[in-house]
Amino acid sequence: MKSLALKTIIVLILTVLLSQSAFATRYHVKDTGGSDNNNGLSWDYAFKTIQKGIDTASSGDDIWVMGYYDSTAYDITVAIDVNKAVNLYGGFHMGEDEPADRDSDQVSIIDADNNCRCFNVTADATIDGFELLDGNAENGGGMYVYDCAPKIVGCAFISNYASADGGGIYAEDIFEGTMEVINCLFYYNFAYHYGGGMYNVYAEPEIVNCTFYQNTGYENGGAICNDSDNSTMINCILWYNSSEEGVGKEIFNYDSGSMYVSYSCIYGGLNGDYCDGDSTDDGDNTGNSPSFRSGDVNGNDNRYLSGDDGLVPTGSSIVDRGDNSAISETFDIVPLHLRKVDGDGTPGAVVDMGCYENQDD
Repeated sequence: MKSLALKTIIVLILTVLLSQSAFATRYHVKDTGGSDNNNGLSWDYAFKTIQKGIDTASSGDDIWVMGYYDSTAYDITVAIDVNKAVNLYGGFHMGEDEPADRDSDQVSIIDADNNCRCFNVTADATIDGFELLDGNAENGGGMYVYDCAPKIVGCAFISNYASADGGGIYAEDIFEGTMEVINCLFYYNFAYHYGGGMYNVYAEPEIVNCTFYQNTGYENGGAICNDSDNSTMINCILWYNSSEEGVGKEIFNYDSGSMYVSYSCIYGGLNGDYCDGDSTDDGDNTGNSPSFRSGDVNGNDNRYLSGDDGLVPTGSSIVDRGDNSAISETFDIVPLHLRKVDGDGTPGAVVDMGCYENQDD
């Protein structure tokens, strides 16, 4: 009897210890007032750099990164190396209990100032709520993804440059899992060859509710270039992207590359003059104007990821015309802005195309 009781106690102790080890550790990063000599376990003892948070964390841990209302940024001269499957969240102001509590007043800006790319990603991480600004590299000015399947959510890729391919993102050799790019903005990125916004080679990403606007692939693929089979795009807007050669200004499928496209708005239409190569029309696409709220992309506050950004769609062919079954996020690119809002007065809320949801219900 005593032996049975002792075994029961041991099992209970082991169960508690194992359950405790299963909980993720949360680390904190803030540019102002942080120090890499801290332990990162609270805002009072936050790290100063995101890289220190990643280096300290284990796979599965959370890293919360402070956002700022002004132009304060995390200035880098070497790319941030995301080599663990951590959950990296930006846009906090210290009062939140969960990532869902973040609001649009705080933005976490990664500013490479043309010194380097912003992120190297080699693990199945989640990267959520960052502005990637002025990255510069041969491939993947904003982000380089290699041999992993990260989840990229609610990020803005702004003015990144690639001397070869993939101004915003370059994704390569993803043979296990699916890279997801959700509720992201690609604006004014440049690639000297292919894929101003994004370039995929032996990678088959799923791109959902993203907006590609005024990106340039100098040779081809102003918005996206695919050198891979079976990439997927749903609920997206591709508008006013460009290429010098004049073909594939929006989508260019290189060699055997292909893309399945549905519920998306593409300048000139998916089968028009600005898409080149093998794209499959999976239905409910349009070439009608999204009728953006204004041409002021970052709004009166001059900040991306905020409520007054100009690329909110108002067109009747865009608002409430997406595919609800494709969405996984509660909010759009702007924190606390619901991803599904009834914008056309008909019963039921239906997701809009693009990274911004029209909030005028």
